[in-house]
Amino acid sequence: METLSDSGYDMLRAAVNAARQFQCQSVKALKERLLMTFPDRETEINEAIAFWAANVRQRYPNGVPAG
Repeated sequence: METLSDSGYDMLRAAVNAARQFQCQSVKALKERLLMTFPDRETEINEAIAFWAANVRQRYPNGVPAG
């Protein structure tokens, strides 16, 4: 699995917290929320979301279980 830069890691933490706090139901909603807070950090936002998605795909190769 790829690694994150330090700023990507910080953004991943922000993304996880935002997803929980604002109950973002889609990547689009999460990205929009992060861009409102960090408008000049789209590169780090994309890096964090890509890392998170790759991690989920690795953990759940057949899809995330419902529930």
